[in-house]
Amino acid sequence: MKPRYKLHEDQEDRYLIYATPAIEAIFELVRAYEFPGLTSRFQSFFGSPTMVDLRKFAGQYVQSGTIYEVQAQKYSLFDMALVAPGYTIGHTLANARQYWSGSHSPDPILECLIDLPVTVGNEVGRYP
Repeated sequence: MKPRYKLHEDQEDRYLIYATPAIEAIFELVRAYEFPGLTSRFQSFFGSPTMVDLRKFAGQYVQSGTIYEVQAQKYSLFDMALVAPGYTIGHTLANARQYWSGSHSPDPILECLIDLPVTVGNEVGRYP
């Protein structure tokens, strides 16, 4: 079970290491020191490799939106499911190493980190 805490009795439990900026900072440190040849998440445009992957992502993170095709010269494929709070800082570091090495979790959410510049093309759909 993940460590939880409460700031006040009337609040719901929260994960101890659940803070998107902190997780992103850990992932960026791992990338900078161990995978310096890869483009930072902070310098990337995000996309999905297929409509199936996009709908899987959207089903968990997006209520509605418009879907566009994009064109770019270079992208890398990673598993967004690994960008998640770990049980400990060590677990989060392990997730970051798996992510940047290109490993996939048992139930991956594939994302493309697309190097800029990106050309946004035609609208190809809407979600949901």
